[in-house]
Amino acid sequence: MGLLNFFIILFIIVILHELGHLIVAKINKVHVKTFSIGFGWRIFGIKFWKGSLGTIYYACKFFNFKPFGNFKNMWNWKDRTEYRIAPIFLGGFCAMEGETQSTGKTTDLVAKTYLQKLCIVLAGVGINFITGFLAIYTVIASKVGISKAFVLTLKYLNLVVKHLVIGIIQLIQGEASIVTASEMSNMMVNLNFETYLVMFGALSITLGFFNLLPIPALDGGFPWLWIFEKLHKNGELIVHRLIQIFFILLMILQFIILFYWLR
Repeated sequence: MGLLNFFIILFIIVILHELGHLIVAKINKVHVKTFSIGFGWRIFGIKFWKGSLGTIYYACKFFNFKPFGNFKNMWNWKDRTEYRIAPIFLGGFCAMEGETQSTGKTTDLVAKTYLQKLCIVLAGVGINFITGFLAIYTVIASKVGISKAFVLTLKYLNLVVKHLVIGIIQLIQGEASIVTASEMSNMMVNLNFETYLVMFGALSITLGFFNLLPIPALDGGFPWLWIFEKLHKNGELIVHRLIQIFFILLMILQFIILFYWLR
């Protein structure tokens, strides 16, 4: 049960992160092709179209729903995004049109200004920081009061970031120790709601900072890649390839960590 609760927490964090990208992208009129919770192949997906309830996708097959009766007006809007659930809950993605290569449309991500792109790519991390802070602040405020809680929350988050930095350094040096799934399950048995909130906050902040690392395919990699793209004559192609390569490397790393975690 403890392990299930951990995955529920992770699932919520991923949804909030990707929602940040989705909402800010749509505000800036960028076409989001796929909003996926989880990596890998499609398990379930849905699109909403003006004049019909939508298209339901199951695996590689799909069928259409048509509106009926009083429900027709409820779905009188158009959204070309596919909202998808995929099986590998190690993260998620918000695939946008023209992310690294232009398709010639004004709805491409690359067609937007640097500031617009920056807001879109950092929106997920921003949501993680805000929700993580509020979760921990709520618990601390219930113990020490609203006035003292702000400073104590910042001190706690400072410890979270320090442990994250130490963990990354140990991972690079090959000295990192991974808490296995069974150990985590035992640790999470009989935890109360407040402890789960703190865990949610710490994990949300941790994943937020991890995504800020200046690595291609992570959110923190895009701002400097866009600058390089403008400075180099083949910048668009190089950036596109870099993101593909580092995405594969990150997926391999995640599967290695998952293998040791499930031991």
